[in-house]
Order: sequence, then C-alpha cells, then structure tokens
Amino acid sequence: MSDSPEDLTMTFVPPDEREAVRQCEDEAEAELAAGFLRAQGIPAEIGKMMIPGLQYAMALWVRRGDADEARGLLDQADAAARGPRPLD
Repeated sequence: MSDSPEDLTMTFVPPDEREAVRQCEDEAEAELAAGFLRAQGIPAEIGKMMIPGLQYAMALWVRRGDADEARGLLDQADAAARGPRPLD
C-alpha cells in the first residue's frame, strides 16, 4: 500500500502544531486509536515519545485545535468498550 498525498493529510501532523492526546503501551494500541480518530475526520500521527528518565511510550498526536475533540472521542470509545457499569 503506497502513501498518496490524501493519506498524508490524515497521518501526518506538523511538529509545530502537535499536541499529544494519549500515550499508548505499544504500536498496535496507538494505531487502533489513530485509526479511530482518522475515521472521525481528525488527522492523527503516532510516534515514540522521548522523555528523559521514562520508558519510551507511543504517543498519539493531533493538531492542537483538534485535541479536545480527540480526547472526548477517545474517552467515549473507552467507556463504550468497558460496557455498562453494574448498579451499586
């Protein structure tokens, strides 16, 4: 599968516009989250975060202007994946 210019618009976020919205344990988790955001029309990029003193984690980046919406969508997806909460 080759990258076309259309693909890059959804998979590349310019470094000066990036905001990390999630740290993922591995690349598969990051790709799943990025794919979900892209399906919602939010460009998303993944890559390793290099923070001195911490293990390298996969970061999920979006444009700053999309960050709040992206976090909300990811939180909703997480809640749906957990299923309904039992009554107390």
